[in-house]
Amino acid sequence: MDNNKVCDVLRNEGLMPINEEIGITFKYEMLTYVIVKDEIDKGFFRMLLPNVYDLSDGDFATNRLKAIIAANEFNRMKKVAKAVVIEDSVHIEFQILLDKSPEYSFMSRAIRLLSESRFDFAQQFDLAKV
Repeated sequence: MDNNKVCDVLRNEGLMPINEEIGITFKYEMLTYVIVKDEIDKGFFRMLLPNVYDLSDGDFATNRLKAIIAANEFNRMKKVAKAVVIEDSVHIEFQILLDKSPEYSFMSRAIRLLSESRFDFAQQFDLAKV
């Protein structure tokens, strides 16, 4: 992944990317997105929307189990968006393999997909039976 090219694409979308140790962060519709830096596999692109669902409210064990069930169903339905349960929260990720000279034309679609996926996960969480 070419960080400079990614930042240029984000700036062209009217966003303000920040290079950080973990990767590139930016805000869109009051949400913080992270494009994770992968030093080992530069042909892999991963953008995430962290902490879309807090599991610490109420019965943590039940909420975590519901989140795992919901994530499983969510991941089965989605193509490139994935729900991941980490400790007491859920993150939504967009993952894609890049070709040798990526144009990053998928960026605006990926951002919208992650934003919309929050609601899809919440719906699956509400439907999950424990």
